[in-house]
Amino acid sequence: MGHGVIATNTAVLRQLTRSLHAIFREELEGPDKSLVDAMRFFMETSSTGDMEDYNWLGSIPAMQEWLDKRPHSKLRQFGQTIRNVEWANGIECHLNEIEDDKLGQIAMKVKGLADGYKTHVWDRFVSLLQGGSAAACYDGLPFFSASHTEGDSGVQGNLGGAVALSDTAFEAVYAMMVEYNDDKGKPCNPIEAARV
Repeated sequence: MGHGVIATNTAVLRQLTRSLHAIFREELEGPDKSLVDAMRFFMETSSTGDMEDYNWLGSIPAMQEWLDKRPHSKLRQFGQTIRNVEWANGIECHLNEIEDDKLGQIAMKVKGLADGYKTHVWDRFVSLLQGGSAAACYDGLPFFSASHTEGDSGVQGNLGGAVALSDTAFEAVYAMMVEYNDDKGKPCNPIEAARV
């Protein structure tokens, strides 16, 4: 094509845009270790609005002997509202780059943009963890706190303090956490607690 033909041909520009979108989508849907690692820590849900209310009920009550009337217990209600945030970015290409047949380089940048999304998910996860000692979670306390409680659970913390990361430290924290109680005061994981 002659110089300037691409610039004035909207059909060619539309096709070029579709091709670059396809390259972006293909790269975005490909495997990526950092994204897979990050998603192990998340629960993915669909969302239809600008925010979502995540409500859940407390633990089921323990069985009781049925004497006169069937026993009934109320379930505690917990919840948290999370506002959805949209993230985006794009790449601007100068017309000369298209006309000078630099599409191979542009395609590489488009792939890099898709990879940047995958890294962004991991970066957001790390940022949330780093802010976990300050940002409030559903019970109004920071995510990492020494004084979480739910109903009759008693005080249960997940704040490890200044402990160096090691197998021994992990085992100590794990042993502590498997003994946590639910909001009814029952062990959350009695089988695992018995193993530790």
